[in-house]
Parts: sequence; C-alpha cells; structure tokens
Amino acid sequence: MTEASLDQLRKELERINYAILGLLSERGEVVTAVQRIKKRRGMPTFIPERERQMLGKMVAHNPGPFPDDTIRHLFNEIFRASVALMEVPREQALPVSRTVPSEDLQR
Repeated sequence: MTEASLDQLRKELERINYAILGLLSERGEVVTAVQRIKKRRGMPTFIPERERQMLGKMVAHNPGPFPDDTIRHLFNEIFRASVALMEVPREQALPVSRTVPSEDLQR
C-alpha cells in the first residue's frame, strides 16, 4: 500500500465516520419524536421485545464483513443511547450555550 493510497483510504474513513455521525444525529431526532408520541399515548419508553426484534433484523441483514456479534453489540449500544435520550427531558438533551468561553475570544 502506498502512502497516497493510505491517505486516500483515511480520508474515505473520515467521510464515512461523518456520515455515520450524521445518521446517528438523524436517528436521535426520530427517537425524540417517537418518545413524544409514546408519552402522549402513555406507552413505556423501553419495550424489550421490540429491541430484540430490531436486533434480529439487523443481524439478519448484516452483509459483513463485521461478524453478527459485533453488529449486535453496536446496535445494542445505539439502542441503549436512544433509550437514554428518550428518558432525558428535551431541554437537557440539547443544551445550547450562547456565551463564548474567554479562551476562544483570545484566538
């Protein structure tokens, strides 16, 4: 592998990482919308059977090269983070600071 191709592959990985980050953020927005509906309907935040079904679907559609156990672990973490996001009031989930730290002003 040449240095140029290594740099190119690293740039591709960075692009993919940012795409994954964007999709996770998009998923978080959908999760919060789902929680609003669940709250209005008096439904529980976490439904273990639904999570098991979704994990099964993800593993069944795994094209590789990651093994099924890795896919299961990654999606378990995504689901866990999603449940945590649903349990946090919206104001706490997306804190926004309108002040600029003094060290940023000196740059």
